[in-house]
Amino acid sequence: MTNSKRCKYHDRLSQLPDALIFEMFRLMPMTDVVRTSVLSKRWRNLWANTPFLNFDNDTMLFDDDRLRKFVDRALSLWKGTRVLKFKFQASRRVAGDDSIYSDVDSWVSFAETRGVEELYLCLDWDCSYSVPQCLYSCSSLKALKLLDCNLKIFGNVQWNQLDSLSLCLRMVNGHTINQILSGSPRLRVFILGCIDIDGNLSIQSNSLKQLGILNLRGSEDYAVSELRICTPNLKILELRGVVNLYAKCLLMNVSSLSHATLGLHGIDSHEYGLFSGKALSQILPTIQHVEDVILSDWSAKGLRAMKMDSSFPNVKSLELRCCSYDYKHVVGVLQIFPKLERLVLKYHKGDGHHQDQRESLNLPESFVYS
Repeated sequence: MTNSKRCKYHDRLSQLPDALIFEMFRLMPMTDVVRTSVLSKRWRNLWANTPFLNFDNDTMLFDDDRLRKFVDRALSLWKGTRVLKFKFQASRRVAGDDSIYSDVDSWVSFAETRGVEELYLCLDWDCSYSVPQCLYSCSSLKALKLLDCNLKIFGNVQWNQLDSLSLCLRMVNGHTINQILSGSPRLRVFILGCIDIDGNLSIQSNSLKQLGILNLRGSEDYAVSELRICTPNLKILELRGVVNLYAKCLLMNVSSLSHATLGLHGIDSHEYGLFSGKALSQILPTIQHVEDVILSDWSAKGLRAMKMDSSFPNVKSLELRCCSYDYKHVVGVLQIFPKLERLVLKYHKGDGHHQDQRESLNLPESFVYS
C-alpha cells in the first residue's frame, strides 16, 4: 500500500464519530480494543475512553497471572467518565485460586463506582466466589447476569433501575430471591437457573413480563416443597426441568400470560412420577387461557395426562417436542385445542437432536402446519 493510500485510509478512520467507534468496541474483547490504538493517531488513546469493558477470557486465552495483570493494567489506564457495560468472564484456564477473588471484588467495585448499567460476571470454577456487597446497592444497574457465583445479601437490595436479571447458580436461598425481587421494582425479565434451592421458591412481582425457571434438579439436602408464582402482568413463562421437583406448583394470578413453555424432564421416570403428576394437575388448568404454547421433552404419560385433565380453548399456536416413539400420541390430544391454527411438531431419537415429523400425521386441512 502506498503512503498516500495509507494516509487516506487513516484519515477515514479518524473521521469516524466516537459513538460509532465505541459501538464497535462493545462487540470486541479488551485485547482487540487495545490493539486498535495502532490504526490511526486519533485512535491511539481512544480505547482508554470506551464505556464498554469486555474482559472475556474465553477469547483472550490468558493464564491466571496474566489475566489479572491485564485487567489491572487496563483499568489503571482507563480515562473514561462512565462504564456502560462491564464483563468479566474467566475460563477453566484460570486455576481458581481464592486469591483472585479480591481482584474480582475490586473490578466490580470499579464498575459500580462509575455507574455501570450492564454487568456480566462469570467465574466458571468451583462456585465459591461471593459477589461483593457493594453490588447490591448499585442503583445504576439496568442489566445483570451472574454465572457460577454465590449470593450472600447482608442488608437491602437497591436495584431500582434493574430491567433484566439472569442468574445461573449452583445453589440459592429462597429468601434471597425474595430480597432481590423486593429490591427490583422495575424488573421485567428474570431468568433463574439453579441446581438446588434452599427453601421454598416464591416469585412475586407486579413488574415482571418474562420469567424463566430452568434446570432446577434439587437434592436430598435441599428439598423444595412448593413453587409459587404470582405475577399478574407476566406475558412469557418458561419452566424447564423444574416441575417434577415440587409437591406443589402454584401459578397464581397469571391472567396476562400469552406464551408458555413447559419442559418436564423425567416425567416418565419412577423416581419423579408422583411429583410430575401433581405438578401437571396444578399447572395445566392455570394456563388454559394462553394462546401460544410450547411443550418440550414431553412423553406419552404427559400427553395422556393432558388429554384426561385439560382443555385449552384459546391456544392458537402449539409446538410439541417429544421422543420419536411418543409423537403419535399427539394426534390423540389435538381435540383439547379446538382453536388451534398452527402446529409445530418436533421429535428426537434420544440423541438430543430434534427433527420435524410431518408425513405420519393426519391433520385437519384447516391447520396451518409449519
